[in-house]
Amino acid sequence: MLTAKWSENTYYVTYVTNGATTNENAESFKYSEGLTLVNAVKVGHTFAGWYTNSSCTTAYNFSGTITEDLTLYAKWSTYSVTNNSSYRWSTSSDGILTSTNHSDNSSSTYTISVTSPVTISFYYKTSSENGYDKLYIQKNGSTLITTSGYTSYVYYSVNLASGDSLSFKYSKDGSSSSGNDCAYINHLTVTSNVSCTSTAKASCS
Repeated sequence: MLTAKWSENTYYVTYVTNGATTNENAESFKYSEGLTLVNAVKVGHTFAGWYTNSSCTTAYNFSGTITEDLTLYAKWSTYSVTNNSSYRWSTSSDGILTSTNHSDNSSSTYTISVTSPVTISFYYKTSSENGYDKLYIQKNGSTLITTSGYTSYVYYSVNLASGDSLSFKYSKDGSSSSGNDCAYINHLTVTSNVSCTSTAKASCS
């Protein structure tokens, strides 16, 4: 009687990271292991996914059986900042954003626009005339938070899809001021929301 003997195939994955500073993905895998992907990291960019072609137009999303070696390409996106109002928000050496408009009936707006899914997190506070000189936090023009007066830092995070924007707007009324007459944004971080998991298996022979 003959007994069949089987061995697991091993396939190799080549990652073209396009400048990643960190890539912790396995370079090979067997049937029993499967292929599990994690996001790469590139300073100053948000990860937009693993792709199967160099132009990054075909996303990798495979849950079947792999029968050959793979080459995967990292796609990156950057977010843009618009800070060109008459009163630009200032940035301190430790990264704190501060509104700069102190004139009556003025506003100062800082907007982040993204091209891939992200989470933006930050702390915010105001030192202003309560009920009159206000900080508005807006997503795509719709107000999420309004605050004024003397406040302590409050943590907040919001998910943005590709094409979304988040704005910080400090707006003053027609008279009076109080405190430092400004709004603060601290510990602003932008984190990718792209999920690149895979349940792919190598073939077994």
